[in-house]
Amino acid sequence: MSDPAAEKVIIDQQHSGERVDVALARQLGISRSQIHKQLRSGQISREGVSAAINPSEQVHGGERFLVAPAVIEPTPAVPQLAILYEDDDLLVVDKPAGLVVHTSESGRTQPTVAAFAAAHGVIDNDSARPGIVHRLDKDTSGAMVLAKNPAAKDALQAQFKRRTVGKTYLALVRGRLAQEEAVIELPIGRDRNRPVKRAVVAGARPAITRYRTIRTYPGATLVEIELQTGRTHQIRVHFAHLGHPVVGDILYGDAKRPRGLTRQWLHAAGLRLTTPAGRPLAVESPLPSDLKTYLQSLEEPGII
Repeated sequence: MSDPAAEKVIIDQQHSGERVDVALARQLGISRSQIHKQLRSGQISREGVSAAINPSEQVHGGERFLVAPAVIEPTPAVPQLAILYEDDDLLVVDKPAGLVVHTSESGRTQPTVAAFAAAHGVIDNDSARPGIVHRLDKDTSGAMVLAKNPAAKDALQAQFKRRTVGKTYLALVRGRLAQEEAVIELPIGRDRNRPVKRAVVAGARPAITRYRTIRTYPGATLVEIELQTGRTHQIRVHFAHLGHPVVGDILYGDAKRPRGLTRQWLHAAGLRLTTPAGRPLAVESPLPSDLKTYLQSLEEPGII
């Protein structure tokens, strides 16, 4: 493709193991049939490679494609997010459930946290993920920090890498846990059978989850969690491995999504970090109404 306006699309690691047409469709937010049409017409090509692309070939993440402007969907609407804290270097926003973090997760057909950051004036050399320091799953709500400039982003990412950021979550899990509080230390890697999932895998990257029980309900336990690492789907994987999946988490083994709940019961309740200016910062996100209402309903027979 010789069009100088063509956009470079880099396949995200989360699509590793998928067919190229599936990965591109998800990342661009268009149908597979549209992808096939654009591949045939040459409007999508592999960067630096003239050979035709086989739609069924497998991607591993990191592949680079050139996409003609006509293929790209219009810029998605900017979501309106509550700001929990703001200074010259960072924002802490309250991410609602259902909102993805950046375009490589969503394609281009829905709003993203990154779109909010860009509209808010965040300056970043990474135009695809402006301000993004860490991520929350699409259907996980709660506190999320955004860097407002490159220096702040480097400083905040370094804290996450050193594991000095305090990350508190609330989760409702199935059943009653054998220990009221414990440390789950089990390595997490990609699920060999379903690449979109993660699993406890011997020899994979270490993952540490601390929890304490807040309250037990009929058939469920509310826990407060402190993450010492930040692996993809860490809380969901660890509790599912113990036989206590997060309530409403169909992907990780909950048998069904219960009445009154449209997502997994998981909330990023708080962040503790040092601002790039050197000040300690603690921010809390209030429990969303859907999760609060579901907790209140648990005393009713048959809900869980």
